[in-house]
Amino acid sequence: MNNEFFNAANFEWEVLGFYEELLDSDTNKVYGYRLVAEPDRPLGSAGRKEYTLTHPITVRRGPKEIVIKATAQKPVRVRGMLQVLCGRAKRKTV
Repeated sequence: MNNEFFNAANFEWEVLGFYEELLDSDTNKVYGYRLVAEPDRPLGSAGRKEYTLTHPITVRRGPKEIVIKATAQKPVRVRGMLQVLCGRAKRKTV
């Protein structure tokens, strides 16, 4: 899971994958997240990206799936940030 934006060897946690957190652009309300195979931009706010949704998409919020209802007549503007899906802390070797 190494690419130009992330090096797992330098990370102190197990890396289980990556996810994109989606927030409302106007109110900063968190809609949920969707899993991403590999990051295509920097993680966190440095790689923040704005989307205009014109069709419904399904995201996860905890154990539930949420549908962001968007249409061409009523588009929804969202902001996405990539994050690391972490596991346990790695053991330190001395």
